[in-house]
Amino acid sequence: MSLHVGPSQLKTRTDPGGHTYTYEFDLFGRYSKMIGPDSTFKQIQYDDASNTVITFDENQHKREYHSDWAGNLLWVREYTDSVNCYLTQYTYDNLGNMTSATDANGNTTSYSYDPLFGINQVTYPDLTTDTYCYDAVGNLVQRTTLQGVTTFTYDATYRLITTRYPDQSFIAFEYDANGNRTLMSDPSGISEYMYDSRNRMASETRTIGGEPYSVSYAYDAASRVVSTTYPDQSVITYEYDSLNRLISIPGYATFTYTADSLVASTTYGNSTSTAYQYDDLNRLTSIHTQKNDLDLLSMDYSHDSSGNITQLGYARMKDQQWVQSTEIFEYDWLDRLEFAQGDYGALSYSFDPLGNRIALNDLTYTYNNMNELVSISDGTAFAYDDVGNMITRTNDDATWSYTYDKKSQLIQAKRDQHILGEYSYDGDGHRILKTEWIETLQEYQTTIYVYSGSNIIFEKNVSTESCATYIYGPSGRIAKKVDGLTDNYHTDHLGSTRLITDESGNPITEATYKPFGETSAAGDEEPYLYNGKEKDSTGLYYYGARYYAPEIGRFTTRDPLSGDALSPQTLNQYVYCLNSTLKYVDPQGMDCEFVVLPDGTISYELAELYNEMQKALDSMSEEDWNLINDLLSSSKIESKMKAVGIILDKAGIDFVDSGDLLMIEINDKPSGIAWKDIGRHYGITELSVGKTNTDLMGGMIYLNPKKIKEGGDLFMTLGHELVHSYHSAFHWDQIRYSPNPYVYGEYTAYTWSISVIGSVPHVTPSHSRDIATMYWRFRSEWLGIFDQIF
Repeated sequence: MSLHVGPSQLKTRTDPGGHTYTYEFDLFGRYSKMIGPDSTFKQIQYDDASNTVITFDENQHKREYHSDWAGNLLWVREYTDSVNCYLTQYTYDNLGNMTSATDANGNTTSYSYDPLFGINQVTYPDLTTDTYCYDAVGNLVQRTTLQGVTTFTYDATYRLITTRYPDQSFIAFEYDANGNRTLMSDPSGISEYMYDSRNRMASETRTIGGEPYSVSYAYDAASRVVSTTYPDQSVITYEYDSLNRLISIPGYATFTYTADSLVASTTYGNSTSTAYQYDDLNRLTSIHTQKNDLDLLSMDYSHDSSGNITQLGYARMKDQQWVQSTEIFEYDWLDRLEFAQGDYGALSYSFDPLGNRIALNDLTYTYNNMNELVSISDGTAFAYDDVGNMITRTNDDATWSYTYDKKSQLIQAKRDQHILGEYSYDGDGHRILKTEWIETLQEYQTTIYVYSGSNIIFEKNVSTESCATYIYGPSGRIAKKVDGLTDNYHTDHLGSTRLITDESGNPITEATYKPFGETSAAGDEEPYLYNGKEKDSTGLYYYGARYYAPEIGRFTTRDPLSGDALSPQTLNQYVYCLNSTLKYVDPQGMDCEFVVLPDGTISYELAELYNEMQKALDSMSEEDWNLINDLLSSSKIESKMKAVGIILDKAGIDFVDSGDLLMIEINDKPSGIAWKDIGRHYGITELSVGKTNTDLMGGMIYLNPKKIKEGGDLFMTLGHELVHSYHSAFHWDQIRYSPNPYVYGEYTAYTWSISVIGSVPHVTPSHSRDIATMYWRFRSEWLGIFDQIF
C-alpha cells in the first residue's frame, strides 16, 4: 500500500522549543518546499517529462538527479555555479543492479553480480578487482583482493564464527543460546562477554598481555545504564530525567537541557561551567565557559543559510591574559571550504570534481585515478600498496614508512629507519595496544586501551604503571582522572579540545586549530585534540577504522564504505568530511555526518516514543495481557487489530481504526498498520518515498499473523517497527545519507528491542533469540566489522 500526502496541502511542524517548520507540496502531493523558522528554505522541483528531480539548498545552490522509468538513478549533476556542473553517471542491468559508476573525473568502477546473492566482482579504475563468493543461503564465504583470500564460516543459524585472513590469522566468535556473543578470540587476545536475564551486557573482559581488564554495567528498570565499573574498580554512576536525558554524573558533572533536548549547560566538578546557546534552527551559536564569573573560554558562531560556519569569534584565557581572535570562512557551491583566515594567516583551497585538494595557497597536489595523492609541489611524494594504503611519504627531510596487516590496519610507523610506533587491535578493530617513541623522554612507552562501546574509558601506561580513566557526557569526553586528580575537557562544536582545566578550575592546556585539524597551538602533554581523537607521535590522528593526516586533509587508507550514489562527493574514499570540516565530523573514520549537537538522547522524538512504550508496558495488567492474547487467538483481522489498539491506547498514541487498517500520524506523515503474511518476519516497515528518495511521504507497518501469537510478541514487534517509523519520519535525511540505511535503521530498532526484551511477558523464546541474534549482528556491523558486503 502506498501512502502520500494529499494534493495542495500546506503543513507545519513545531518542535518542543516552539520553532515552526512549514512544508509545501505540489499538485501530486510531492514535497516541494520546506521553510525553516528563520524563513530560509530549500526546494524540490520535478521535471516529469525527463524524469528529473532538481533540488535547491537554502543557499539556492542546485543539484539535479535523473532516473530511468524503473527508478534507477542514471546521473547526478552537482552545480558549481549557475551554469557549470560536475556529472556523475551510473548504469544498471535488467534486474536494476548497478553495473558501473563513472565519477566526475571520468573514472569508472564496474560491478558484476551473483545470480542470487549480490556483488561477486568489483573492478576499479586501475583495473584491479575484488571478488566475492557466497554459500547456498547467501552468506559471504570468501573475499579475494590483491592481499589474498579471506574466508568466513558460519554456524547453523548463520552467525559469523570465524574470519581467516590471507596471512592465516583469524578471529573466532562464540554465542549463547539467545544469540549473544560470549567470546571473541583474535591474534591480540580474548574478549569475554556476560549478560543478565534481559540479554543486556553485564560485563566484558578483555585479556591483553595475559592480564584481564573488565568493564561491568548496572541498569535500571528502563534499561538505562546507571553505573559502569572500570578495570581499576572505580565506579561511575549516571542519573536521568523523565525523558531519559543524562542529568548527572555524580562527582564529575551535571547537565541541563533546552526544550529541544539540547544541552543548555554543563557544570563540572571543579566548579567551572559551560553554557550553550542555539538559534531557531538549533544550530550552536555560542559556547561560553567560566568559573566564578571569570571567563575562561568563549566561542561565537555565525552561519550562512545552509548552516556553514562563516565566522568564529574565539577568545580564551592564556597566560592570565584574555586573548581574542576572529576566523572567517568561505565555501563553494558544494559547501567545500575554499577560504579561511585567522591567526594562522590566509588559506585558499581548491578541489577537483571529486573533492581532491588540488591547491592550498601556492602548493599544488596531483593524484592518480584511484584518488591517491601522488605528490605535492613542495617535493613531497607518496606511495601506496595494492589496496590503497599509504606506505611511504617522502620529502627533503625524511621518509615516513607505514606497515599494515591484512585488514589494512596500521601496525608500524617509521621515520627513516627509526620506529615511531607499533600498534595492535582486537577483532572489532579497536586499537588496544600502542608502543610509541616519546621524543621528549627519548624512550619508548607502551599504553593499553580499554573500551566501552567505541569510547576509550581506561588507559594503562605499562612503562610507568600510571592509569587514566575517562568519563563521557552527552557531548563526549568531559574528564580524565589520573592518580586521583581530575582534569576537565572543554571542547568546541566539533568535540575538539580547546581548554583543559585542573581540579581547581585553572586552565592548564589550551589548543587552537587550522580548518583541517592541524594544531596551531597545543599543550605538549595532551594527546586527545582535534575532534577529541588521539594524536600519535607520527602526527596522525587515530579515528578507529583508519588514520587521518591533518596536514594533507586526508585519510591514509581507503574508506571501508563505498559512498552514496546520491551524494557523489562521498565516492572519494580518502577525502575527510567532504572538505567541509566545520560542518561535519567522522566519528569512526568511516562516514562523515553533520555535527551532532550536544544532545541528551538518541533524539527527542525517539525518547518520546521510548517513554510512550514504557508507559504502555508499565500500565498493562494481567487482564490486559489476557485480553490481548484472546484477541490474537481469533482468526479475524478486526480482533487482532483491536489488540494493537489496546497497546497504542496505553501508550497515548492517537489512531483511527477502520477494522482491517489502523492509521496513525508521525510528524504529519501518515503511517498505516495492517496484518499480512510476510514470511519469516514478525513485522516489517515499508516506506513510501518520492523520486531519488529525497522526500518521505509516509509508511506502512505490516504485522505477521502467522508469527505473532502472544501479546508479548505483538508488543515487541509493534515497538520495533514504530522505532523505524519514528526514526524515518523525523530523521529521513540522516537515514537516507547513511552509507547503509538498512544497517543503520535496524541497529537503532534492535537497540530498543534488546533494552526491553526481558520485561515483556509472553515473548516467545524463539522471538527473544531472534532479537538478540539480530542485535549482535547489527551492533557488530555498526561498530565497524565491515568484512562482509552489506
